[in-house]
Amino acid sequence: MTLYALETGVELGEDLDRPPVLPPLEHGGDYLADAVALWRLVDNRRAEALREFLDRAEAEETPDGHPRWDTAHVRKLVGLLTGVEAALLDSGIIDANWMISTDRAHDLAQRVPGMDVRPVRPAADLQHALAEVIARVHGVRTFLTRAAETGARVELA
Repeated sequence: MTLYALETGVELGEDLDRPPVLPPLEHGGDYLADAVALWRLVDNRRAEALREFLDRAEAEETPDGHPRWDTAHVRKLVGLLTGVEAALLDSGIIDANWMISTDRAHDLAQRVPGMDVRPVRPAADLQHALAEVIARVHGVRTFLTRAAETGARVELA
């Protein structure tokens, strides 16, 4: 699912002459799920707080049935995403370059479904598999931070 940063009062899908607040972030919903999985590696309470936040947005009634957050909620979401890289580093799961040992890749992939550890992937690339997930979460956090800075609301559709 894609994340959209929208001006207040603008509905998703409206054909307007003005440019969007930010370009849409494709797969943003998947990246939020990746963030939950990363937090589960190091802090289950933080993972549950993020999961509950996302579940509440899905459960709230909106005219089109898409989860959406106003600017204040976007800021809270950014806060829930912040710190995962440092926590993974502090726990020893990643090194300073976000790398993992290749012998841990398959075990971690069972806990972080967004990791690419397919057999066709060279073994040397496996040390980057978790970093790729971390980079996606970093990207969604950056998108949300920019949306909050512009005062936009965010919608997942």
